[in-house]
Amino acid sequence: MEDEQRGRDDIREQMTSSERRAMVLAGELEELRTQLETAERARKAAEAELHETSDRVSELAAANNSLVTSKRKLEIDIQAMQVYSEHRLMRLINSLFGVLQAVEVVKHLLQWNCLSFRLSLWHVKLSERKLA
Repeated sequence: MEDEQRGRDDIREQMTSSERRAMVLAGELEELRTQLETAERARKAAEAELHETSDRVSELAAANNSLVTSKRKLEIDIQAMQVYSEHRLMRLINSLFGVLQAVEVVKHLLQWNCLSFRLSLWHVKLSERKLA
């Protein structure tokens, strides 16, 4: 009988120990499930952030391409304006040279007219002296 009692006590102890171990394992299992849920939420958040970042990179790349295209167009426009300005400047310089040449011609004509007028005056004075 004592052997039976000891055997039952051993079985009870083993059962109690197994129940405690099962409770500890159940607690650890619950903790692992909680950690898994937390990791899953973190993974989903990271995927969402990655998706948002990818979208933002695409938007910025498109904006950059648009700016590069606009820059090229502006550079072409600036170059065309420079060519046009240089052309207009050359026309202005040529016009100024034409004006300077005209001024020289007028200057010579005025000198000639002044000389001619003096000669006429001298001729008139000479004629008056001869008549007087």
